[in-house]
Amino acid sequence: MATAHRQRSRLHLISLCGASILFGAGLAAAADLSTLTRLAANSTAQQASAQRQIDQLDEAAQDAYAEYRAKLIELEGLRTYTRQLQALLDEQQALLDDLGARIQKTGSMDRELIPLMERMHGALDTLIEQDMPFLAAERQKRQARLRGILDNPELSLATKYRSLYEAYQIELDYGRTLETYPDTLEVDGKSLMATILRVGRIALYAMSADRNIIYEWDNRSRQWQLTEGLRHNLEKAVRMAKKQVAPDLLVLSVQAPEDAP
Repeated sequence: MATAHRQRSRLHLISLCGASILFGAGLAAAADLSTLTRLAANSTAQQASAQRQIDQLDEAAQDAYAEYRAKLIELEGLRTYTRQLQALLDEQQALLDDLGARIQKTGSMDRELIPLMERMHGALDTLIEQDMPFLAAERQKRQARLRGILDNPELSLATKYRSLYEAYQIELDYGRTLETYPDTLEVDGKSLMATILRVGRIALYAMSADRNIIYEWDNRSRQWQLTEGLRHNLEKAVRMAKKQVAPDLLVLSVQAPEDAP
């Protein structure tokens, strides 16, 4: 009996130890599962965080690349602008160099132009003095004004040359126009109110108020000479000069050139 009781006690103890072992193993397994679950959750969270960081870095990289491309485009634009600006500066410098050369050349031309204009003015003086005496007072006044312009230091050479050119143009026009105007002549010590007729630069006539006395200017002797037989043609020429009749053929006496045989 005692032996059977001890055997049952030993079996009961073994059962309790086995149960304890199984319970402990179950607890250990549960603890391991919890740890694994927690580790898995942490790993998932870390992966999500890493993915977000990767996404952020990728977005930042894309933004940086876009900014880089924009800077490249801006840089190319600046380079193009710089090239254009440099070309403009080169062109401006070329213009400045050309202007400087022209200024130097102008200084040389000025030194040559001033004596030339003086000779031209002197030639006009000689022309008026040796020419037929038509519009003498007007032409002499124009020469005096021109002299004042040429002597004025405040006027530019361009202004002086233009005034001289205009005077030459006026004198040139006298050679191809027909003109009549009233004037007072001094003939043989007497004053004569007359109608003057200028035919270009080849003939100059004076007709008295009553049209009975006609003078022709002789440029060789530098005096007025009586002439006859021209009254009708002179009256016609006067009307033509006043544009009272249409231009027509005129028959007038004309002096031959001085070097003619």
